Amino acid sequence: MTPEILLVLAILVITIILFATEAFRVDVVAILIMVSLPWLGLITPAEAFSGLASNAVVAIIAVMILSYGVGRSGVMDRIARPIIRVAGRSEKRLIGLVAAGRFDLLVHAEYRRGRPLPASRDADLPEHAHP
Repeated sequence: MTPEILLVLAILVITIILFATEAFRVDVVAILIMVSLPWLGLITPAEAFSGLASNAVVAIIAVMILSYGVGRSGVMDRIARPIIRVAGRSEKRLIGLVAAGRFDLLVHAEYRRGRPLPASRDADLPEHAHP
């Protein structure tokens, strides 16, 4: 094995350990890795930042930023409090409540689009709702 491969493997192991132990926030670890690879001469600076051209990477960064803001604002606490009050300490009840809420959103979204759900194809829907 070449020294470069050993160095990349060492960085990979360190990255996995940092992600697993959560010694630092995930975004901090990602930025440290993105900076350390070109600093060590394993890739060029242009290659390090070329990943930011991907829509998927930018979307993940945006989701992380938005989730941090929503978490700090207390909105999630206000949404979670009634759910936890009903579910209590039962994980199964909590999963059931979240799944039922998600299904309810799905039903409403599909009905508003005018599409029947697969199980309700024969249901009495307005004429414009049939595909």
